Amino acid sequence: MIHVIHDPRQTEKLELLSSHLNERGVPFTVHTGIIDRKTVEESINASHKMLVKWAKEEQMDEICIGEDDLFFPAKDGWNWYLSNKPQEFDIYLGGCYGVPMPIINPLKEFVALHLYTIRSSWYDSFLSAADNTHIDTAQTGGRFFCCYPMAAVQRAGYSANNHRECDYNTSLRKEDIYGGLTTNQI
Repeated sequence: MIHVIHDPRQTEKLELLSSHLNERGVPFTVHTGIIDRKTVEESINASHKMLVKWAKEEQMDEICIGEDDLFFPAKDGWNWYLSNKPQEFDIYLGGCYGVPMPIINPLKEFVALHLYTIRSSWYDSFLSAADNTHIDTAQTGGRFFCCYPMAAVQRAGYSANNHRECDYNTSLRKEDIYGGLTTNQI
């Protein structure tokens, strides 16, 4: 199951995502993101930490978290993500940006938390990241793996983080995306 963080100010994203995940047969539940911090970075950071803290309190071995701009280009992308999950990892990503392609695992650093599974072994490290940082780039020193070709990408659209329309997928090649879609098909 994916625990989706939703920005309640962007209802159109939730409608698109719900339709998409239902069509793909992906189990999910929605959690309202935190939007009351001083900066967008702090709100995003707090939203992700909220779910990781909850997973820790519930003594979950791992939790799969997504953001409301998550998109599986291939109909079986969710199954691809699950079937390629390594046995040992701290964070396993459905896709990422800002790394050389093709992806060579393990990663030293990454950008994007639109879909990831985090293990209990990394909860404390994740939660110890400074509250005023980008929570993804604050992750260092762990066993980070990315599904490749990428099972999930971020849907193009308004980025609260960048305060503008963004399409991070323009940097990807067809072979980087599971299912082989080009960015203009996403």
